[in-house]
Amino acid sequence: MVILSRQNYRLKVVLGMPGDLKRGIVGLSTASTLGSRPCVYHLGPSVLRHFRQYDRAASVSWMRPITNLYGERLESLVALNREVRITTESMLLQGRRFVFLSGDHSTAIGIWGGVMRALAKTDRQLGLIWIDAHMDAHTTASSPSGNPHGMPVAALLGMHDPILAQIRDGQPLIKPEQINLVGIHSYESIEKTHLDRLGVDYYMMSRIRQLGLRTILHRCWQKLLFHCDLIGISIDLDAVDPRDAPGVTVPVTHGIRLKELLGALSFMPVPVALEISEYNPCADRKLQTMRSISAITRAVFNRPDSRRGFWGRGESQAVPSTRQYHEPLPVRAAASGR
Repeated sequence: MVILSRQNYRLKVVLGMPGDLKRGIVGLSTASTLGSRPCVYHLGPSVLRHFRQYDRAASVSWMRPITNLYGERLESLVALNREVRITTESMLLQGRRFVFLSGDHSTAIGIWGGVMRALAKTDRQLGLIWIDAHMDAHTTASSPSGNPHGMPVAALLGMHDPILAQIRDGQPLIKPEQINLVGIHSYESIEKTHLDRLGVDYYMMSRIRQLGLRTILHRCWQKLLFHCDLIGISIDLDAVDPRDAPGVTVPVTHGIRLKELLGALSFMPVPVALEISEYNPCADRKLQTMRSISAITRAVFNRPDSRRGFWGRGESQAVPSTRQYHEPLPVRAAASGR
């Protein structure tokens, strides 16, 4: 089912992947135009509506509009992330995995804030694998553009910034040892300084070319399990090479090839939630990026183990922090675009 609700700046979408609703996986989305300029992300859901390869059985019905998104940009961002936070918290408390298709990456603040709030009620911790060409660790003081889509990692970590604090709206913070960044190859030095000061682990594209993405993601997963109980994955589409995902606003050449990403994701355990961000349909030649989004979703969730819940004692992700870490053998890297 696809449910679309439009109010001023944003369009909210709930969609089901083929067969996924039966196994407890829910599709959610916001096409926010607030975290980046120019504002083009609001067109994404209309593309989803007509992309039958993504959900051939889709039906559309309109929800009653939410009325708290009028006003200034900051006020609207706070309201949007609050609604997103409530939604993802509800999904987790129901024990349901989800995929969240977000417009710009600033929505990640609410997405993972809701997940952390739900996990805190059961005394569990979130680990987050952040796949992105950028570090997204700017504050409002350091950002050259001032666009919030370059600040979600800083916000989630609780870096000192009054404006980001307003957007977080009192949600739990992620600790530096609970997040790993993967695929970085476009950033400002101040962002690296912010992350180094906190001790956040990040893996550059050069490291992926040396070891292969599958090895890097396996390493991240195992390290995070020292400190966390459940793992989520956030993917900014600009991490994917533009030859495979041209439909982004800030494309970065020599990124991760889609084939390597799909292979690495299908090899990993199923995450508690998946976010796919920064889809710009205006730049999507022949819906190539939408097909990549569909392939990524299926690589993560169209597997037998995605049918299992994650609150039971037998869940493979919820392991004690004393689990011994075993470094995987290097895997030959796929072509990275160079």
